[in-house]
Amino acid sequence: MNSHRGGRTIPADRSRPGLRPAAEPLESRRLLSGLQLSQIFPLNSNFNENQLDTGGAGPKMITSGPDGNLWFTEGLASQIGMTDAADNVQEFATPTVGSLPYGIAAGPDGNLWFTEAGAGRIGVINPATGKITEFPAPTPGSAPHGIVAGPDGDLWFTEFAANRIGEIDPTTHVIKEFPTLSASSAPEDIAAGPDGRLWFTDPGTNTVGSINPTTHDIVEFAIPTAGSTPWGITTGQDGNLWFTETAADQIGMINPTSHELWEYPVPIASSQPYSITTGPDGDLWFTEPGVNMIGILDTTNHSITETSIPPVNSEPIGIATGPDGNVWMTEGFNSIAVFTPDSLVVTSQPPSPVDTGVGFGLTVSVSTAEGRIDTGYNGPVTLVLISSPDLGSEPNGALGGTLTVAARGGVATFSELTIDRAGTYKIVASAGQMVAVLTSSVAVAPPATVGVQPTTVAQQSLFDPPPTIVAEKVLYYRKLRGQPRHLRGFELDFSQAMDAADAGQAANYTMTQILELHRRRYSVPVDLRVTYDATARSVTLTPVGHPTFPHGAHLVVIARRPPSAINVFPDGIADARGVSLDGDNQGISGDDANFVIAPKGSAISR
Repeated sequence: MNSHRGGRTIPADRSRPGLRPAAEPLESRRLLSGLQLSQIFPLNSNFNENQLDTGGAGPKMITSGPDGNLWFTEGLASQIGMTDAADNVQEFATPTVGSLPYGIAAGPDGNLWFTEAGAGRIGVINPATGKITEFPAPTPGSAPHGIVAGPDGDLWFTEFAANRIGEIDPTTHVIKEFPTLSASSAPEDIAAGPDGRLWFTDPGTNTVGSINPTTHDIVEFAIPTAGSTPWGITTGQDGNLWFTETAADQIGMINPTSHELWEYPVPIASSQPYSITTGPDGDLWFTEPGVNMIGILDTTNHSITETSIPPVNSEPIGIATGPDGNVWMTEGFNSIAVFTPDSLVVTSQPPSPVDTGVGFGLTVSVSTAEGRIDTGYNGPVTLVLISSPDLGSEPNGALGGTLTVAARGGVATFSELTIDRAGTYKIVASAGQMVAVLTSSVAVAPPATVGVQPTTVAQQSLFDPPPTIVAEKVLYYRKLRGQPRHLRGFELDFSQAMDAADAGQAANYTMTQILELHRRRYSVPVDLRVTYDATARSVTLTPVGHPTFPHGAHLVVIARRPPSAINVFPDGIADARGVSLDGDNQGISGDDANFVIAPKGSAISR
């Protein structure tokens, strides 16, 4: 295993997972984080708090329930709380006084399951009736902490004071315990990993471990920073396990397959990152009770944004994303808080078409959940160019001009933007922790050719419309009795008879398979054979080599003639009159067809 800290590789001892590497000064670790970026944003009016009726309840962990409400534990009051979107709060006392409920998770049975650190029990509450039932753990004084639903349908929990991982069947209520690798361990939080294992933090041995729910084998991996106190843990949308290092002011990440471990320092010292969850934007959101903030880590560039919470000493503890797309958190100050992230809106779209190198503008606004402009936002907004319709590829052109501007009163205005190469593009706007937004397509025309006036194009008129793709079909081999049907190819039907030399050339078509993985899109080219039927005015596209199309993937077919320096006519497949194929009736040569791969691998046109 190689462990990484801020971009540097540090060898770790694979044979002794409990070994603690020598500590480095915190200042040194901060200087090593070459990729580390940070911003501090004040929370806006979308932050609301609801004080609990029970004084000194000590709310701890929070989770989204199957009923659409948020459920949380009240450690000091020995109660389970519930809040809905209208800020209505209900509280339910546990049967055991002094139970100190801590972790909470939704179970596969539709109930909420929670740990009772003070009573050494596992509790369950019916969200419809509020009835609570408790089940004692076999080991007395085990102090169960974190809990999560496992891939096997059972609830898995940590036993902080018993160096064990527990499992309870939600139907039979039988509890099993499995000892960790060290008697000094103190397993804290637990999460279901993408590899089918249960991953947990262990501040007692300064490790991150995992357990197989079937074989019950346990492995642990040392954290490079000694005494880091790993605490909360969650699975990110990137397929890695992310955890907080409370005493080291860091966020850690471990790859469940390679077991490579990285650490990212939180910019503000003494922040004490505690709980962590995947936010509505796919980033990692975590609480910082030490400095009264929320942190947001971008899993792509690993930048960290820290956001202040208005009330002084509110002490954010638990954090979860609600079904309403908001971020909910508990505050040790005895409140439940909800943060509705702002969103970006393109209020003035870029023009289309535009000429190569000619300036244009657009406007992006920061909108609240109610649809109003957040006039309190004056932070930076940044633009990035991507290709369209293949959103997964690198753009062929470059976006020029001032690409980052400071919003004024929630509005960012861009002017004199340029794109230096012909094509069809979209522009991505991003700002802080908000979800990025796409503009509409921008078609960029090639520079005008001086001194050449093609007579064929001049003959076009309103009464001489260009050809278009009018139908998209999926072709299958003949299905034998009892056999599944197999994909043969695709057919594009044109509105007019085409020039056979153009329409039958494979070079005039590109098929791209677009896959989405971990919130990112990737494009894979598909080789084609092309045949043209002049009578039917149709083109048959046959994939070469029997490629595999995963369920849910998209196929984009572009019919056009590739640009040529010696071709003075507009690019595109032409009909018998020399009129070029129209690109979606926008006066741009080229046309496209889209297919989506349905369940069972069959393709349907769209």
